[in-house]
Amino acid sequence: MTEIADVFNDLDSIMSAYRGRTVGAGARCVLDAAEAWGEASAGDGRDAASDAYDEAVTALAASGEEIPWHTYRGDEGGEVVFATTAAEAMGMIAPADGECSPKSTVWISYGVRSLLHDDGADNTVTIDPTEPKCAEGHDHEWKDGGVHGNGGGVVSTDVCVHCGLVRATDTWAQDGNGQRGLTSILYEMPAYAVATEGGE
Repeated sequence: MTEIADVFNDLDSIMSAYRGRTVGAGARCVLDAAEAWGEASAGDGRDAASDAYDEAVTALAASGEEIPWHTYRGDEGGEVVFATTAAEAMGMIAPADGECSPKSTVWISYGVRSLLHDDGADNTVTIDPTEPKCAEGHDHEWKDGGVHGNGGGVVSTDVCVHCGLVRATDTWAQDGNGQRGLTSILYEMPAYAVATEGGE
């Protein structure tokens, strides 16, 4: 169940999100119920106010009314979008910039949270680096460059026989949330191969 502090203490920011927009009937009922809940005395009165708030939230979800959702991507604070559902709001987020071209695999988490009630969604996308071009007139031809352990996985390297590019695949990579056991790819020139084989 939503903690009333999450809504009642944030009424100013909620109303700010609605600036220039009409607050729909469903959202108004939720806000009024949140305010009544926050002002209710402990005991039966507060329980009744809590039930009224939950009923208002249920009615809002069934109404198809657009409500504000706060979006985020990675460590970036997002913006407020208006949508009827969390799934619809998720569709308004670009998980990564179109120009994102990492040197090694990155994971970007993004999601939405309702400003009015306890609802939201999140997801993580994996973006692998673009494979660099080989020497002019050639396509990469990979040969085994060795394997060494890395935690619960391994790092395997492949070396292009034409340009010397090294492709390192780590099966025990970690994302920004601390999740281990992911697979990452990194492209580097030969100096990386020396460091990898030396265990540094």
